[in-house]
Parts: sequence; C-alpha cells; structure tokens
Amino acid sequence: MRRVSIANKLRAELAREVDALSPGDRVALALELGTESLELLATQAGTSVEEAQRSRDAGKQAGRRRSGCVAALLA
Repeated sequence: MRRVSIANKLRAELAREVDALSPGDRVALALELGTESLELLATQAGTSVEEAQRSRDAGKQAGRRRSGCVAALLA
C-alpha cells in the first residue's frame, strides 16, 4: 500500500481552496502573493521595495534581444 506524503496532501488541499475562489479573488490572491514576494526580495537584499522591483525588472530583460519591429516603430 502506497503512503501519501504530507506535501502531496497539503498541495491537494491548497488546490481545492484555490479552485473554490472566484476569478476576482484569484487575481487578488495573485497580486497579494506578488507583493509579498517583492517585499521578501527587498528584505533579503537589504533594499527598498522600489529598488528590489527595479532589480527584478532589469533581470527579466537581461539576455533578451531587441525586436526589429519594435525598433522600427520607435524610430
């Protein structure tokens, strides 16, 4: 007989709770989690939330190539 891990039980319980939320509540939860994540990043880095956000946004752009069509539109 296979035992179910505690992590799998918690994951399934969380999925059921999220499934029960309305779409608006899901969006609110996502925004709240994003804000908490940014605050944790700022605390870990020892910076302000605004600086942590700038750093995160710069990291998203690192290594991306510029789009030729966007460059043409901006020219």
